Amino acid sequence: MYRTLQTQAIQQVERRLVQSLEDMLPSQKQLAKEFALSESTLKRHFKAIYGTTMYDYYLEKKMALARWLLQERKISVSETAYRLGYEKVSAFISTFKKYQKVLPGSLK
Repeated sequence: MYRTLQTQAIQQVERRLVQSLEDMLPSQKQLAKEFALSESTLKRHFKAIYGTTMYDYYLEKKMALARWLLQERKISVSETAYRLGYEKVSAFISTFKKYQKVLPGSLK
């Protein structure tokens, strides 16, 4: 039962990360407190369930959303960057390229 409660908590953390895609990533400390877990338990179990760190998972989902905004909604690169919380378009472009393997401007 303890493991099941932890798994449920981690799944709630994952939903919280996805809800935060257009904002800034909540800190691990904040998430641990919010879901009544220690930071080390949160990090360990998240990686065990999702196979990656929370930060990489969050950026992977955020860049997938960015790709969708660029391709389906036809939003400009700079507007997409600002909408997803990037102050510098160049930071958005380099993160997008790292996770999506293409430059965001090439999706038009």
